[in-house]
Amino acid sequence: MKSSKQKKVSVMKVKAKRKYADQAISRRNPCTHLAGEYFAAAELSRRGFNVAMTVGNAKKVDLIIEDEGRTLPIQVKAIAKKQFVGWPMKLGAKHEPKLIFICIVLGANGFMPEFYILDGKTVQQRTKLYKTRAILNIGSIKDFKDNWALIERHF
Repeated sequence: MKSSKQKKVSVMKVKAKRKYADQAISRRNPCTHLAGEYFAAAELSRRGFNVAMTVGNAKKVDLIIEDEGRTLPIQVKAIAKKQFVGWPMKLGAKHEPKLIFICIVLGANGFMPEFYILDGKTVQQRTKLYKTRAILNIGSIKDFKDNWALIERHF
């Protein structure tokens, strides 16, 4: 038979598991970006594209999509929650205009993520530069939510 202390610890563990399950992926979770890549790949596949995921660290292209022999590089940026200001960008990076960015807010478990689709030129223009970092602010790209037509136009 469990003591009252053991019961209390068990209840606390269950509550902690429930709390974590109801929250979005943690900001410190290294899998946030990977989850974003999988969500983007799944959505692109659902829309009829052949999708290939690239492998490696510090890569410029996360996905390559193909349609009727033509290819298009995709860079995925993911954050866990909307409460974060935006997506961290590499300070001083120059983005090819044809490179497509899919910026994702993963959100809470049980809800679909939000997708913002824009090109490299727009990312370059809307990224806010600071002394030690660069951020693509959510508010600056809200007009690009579910902008899947941009991908069709780039083919």
